[in-house]
Amino acid sequence: MFHRLVLALAAIAALCTHATAQPVADVADFASNEEFRMARLSPDGERLAFLTTVDGGDQLVVVDLATGARQEAGAAAWRTMELLWTSDSVIALRAIFPIDIRGYGEGDVSGVVSFDLDNDLDVAFTLQPTVYTPDAGNIVGIEAGTGYMIAPKRTDGGQIQLRAVNPLTRAFRVLALGSDETRHWIVDADGRFAGNVEYSNRHNRLRIRRNDGEPNWPIVREINDTALPDLVVYGLTGDGEMAFVSRYIDPRTQGRTALLAMSMESGEITRILSMHPDLDISEVIGDPYSNTAVGVRYETNLSSSDWLDASLAALESEARTAIGAPHAVLESWSRDRTTLLLRVRSMSAPDRLVLYNAASSEVRELGSARPRLAGRDLPARQPYAIRARDGVDIPGFLTVPQTEGPYPTVILVHDGPGGRTRGGFDNLAHLLAIRGYAVYEPNFRGSTGFGHDWAVAGFGGWGLGVMQTDLTDSLRALEAADITVAGQACIVGAAYGGYAALAAATFTPDVFTCGAGYSPISELDRYYQRLQDRTSSTSWRLTLLSQRLAGGAGGRPDGAWLDRISPIEHVEAITMPLLLVHSEDDSVNLVEQSRRFTRAARRAGADVTLVEREGTDHYLLVEDARQVWYSELVDFLAAHLPANAPAD
Repeated sequence: MFHRLVLALAAIAALCTHATAQPVADVADFASNEEFRMARLSPDGERLAFLTTVDGGDQLVVVDLATGARQEAGAAAWRTMELLWTSDSVIALRAIFPIDIRGYGEGDVSGVVSFDLDNDLDVAFTLQPTVYTPDAGNIVGIEAGTGYMIAPKRTDGGQIQLRAVNPLTRAFRVLALGSDETRHWIVDADGRFAGNVEYSNRHNRLRIRRNDGEPNWPIVREINDTALPDLVVYGLTGDGEMAFVSRYIDPRTQGRTALLAMSMESGEITRILSMHPDLDISEVIGDPYSNTAVGVRYETNLSSSDWLDASLAALESEARTAIGAPHAVLESWSRDRTTLLLRVRSMSAPDRLVLYNAASSEVRELGSARPRLAGRDLPARQPYAIRARDGVDIPGFLTVPQTEGPYPTVILVHDGPGGRTRGGFDNLAHLLAIRGYAVYEPNFRGSTGFGHDWAVAGFGGWGLGVMQTDLTDSLRALEAADITVAGQACIVGAAYGGYAALAAATFTPDVFTCGAGYSPISELDRYYQRLQDRTSSTSWRLTLLSQRLAGGAGGRPDGAWLDRISPIEHVEAITMPLLLVHSEDDSVNLVEQSRRFTRAARRAGADVTLVEREGTDHYLLVEDARQVWYSELVDFLAAHLPANAPAD
């Protein structure tokens, strides 16, 4: 079968409408969505499903790898978060739906959409989106034999059922009935209910229960005085123990997230399945055919795999050798582990996807994830650390043009605040670098991925603390290294990164030449109150935001402190030009924040440009949102921080 993939690859290439064109790369090339997004092999290895973009919207594509025949269905009415096969002929998309919630306004809810390949990709809303369903669309596992999805559903009485749901008809069987505190469900390799995890915001209490066949499941372990639900379950190990990720429950983790095993009889943590000496877990790799964790990935510049399954470890190593790519990552495999899908990562090129046949050792290229940029010579993003004023080394990534420096520079701030900058190709960093800018992306204190101590070091550091001074120090270090032209730098970011740009303009107005933010936070009291309105005063999410804003483990930030670190309260200090881009129906950070900030800043005499775009995208997942943001940013930089772009 594998040698017949030539036809299939031709069919796939036909979908990538820009694959053969090699014009000078422009903003649209970098803002475009990836091809082969969320690509997954069918269990029998005969088909490949992925998302692509057609006329600006998502399209689900399924290609028969033997014949090249393809099926397509629109998927633009929601934001797809995960693609999985429930059987050889049914695909499920876990998705986010923007809706208008009465009495609240625009909001995001989640659900599951299923497609029947035997019926021309007929669509069914398997789990209807609803704001009242915690973890709606969270598929716990697949039931062996039936292909039913194991998923939670809140009842009218407030309890949470665990159901086995037919992905096409929505018919279901109730497997278990939990309480309103149920946070995770545990199922075995066949999809049978094995236990659950409960978390109480009111009591700061975590409980793990085991299904013993009786109505009142025994408590395996109880953890009190835990303000955050520090436990995420990833099924059972081969010997029936619970596999879970945590950073605090076992002192051996020393504040790093680790994959641990817990006895379902005694509640004892029996062993550490995977833990990195310096980094948090980036991803737990699940086996879709056994509902179990089979490996872990860490973001070591281009990511590294720590396989728990020796067979998969050997297959990834074998495929990497055959492909000739040491940074190829095994993404999907057939049930018999004969057909493998790998993603090849690079610091100077977009990812590309490759099929490998373990039986014949044949390699077939699917193509670049960004065909518009395929074959283009791009500068490499390099790991680069700077030293902060207090002697702490701040890790990050530096991308410079392929010309002699020094350069005008963009300090590109990640969102979050509990986010991080990862290695590999980066749309915006590479776009700006080919336009003549050095781009530095620091993982300042407060970033996640580097353990508890690094994240906590940023608590209380918004605007006036280390989360902001690490950004200033990054610029100073680049100037001292003769990478940056002194006095020629712009600070840019989205969401929290946008806040950092506004904070720089108001708290350190003499450091940067300009600033730009997408969906920036400017009023922290309103931002905080909105989260409280969406959850509750006892919500762990609010507790975490409180810690990040005010520092420490207890209490809530008071109004005076929130005003002190809110850029809108200090607009009179602004001396540099600012660009704000915001979606009109942003459901996370309302556009009214940017409108009020712009009005206040202009009254104070500041040069502020506000661009509003239609839509709800807060996370820059939609191609149109990136197109608007990138285009406006490029023009803004050309006006206020001109650079000499390298010759194409």
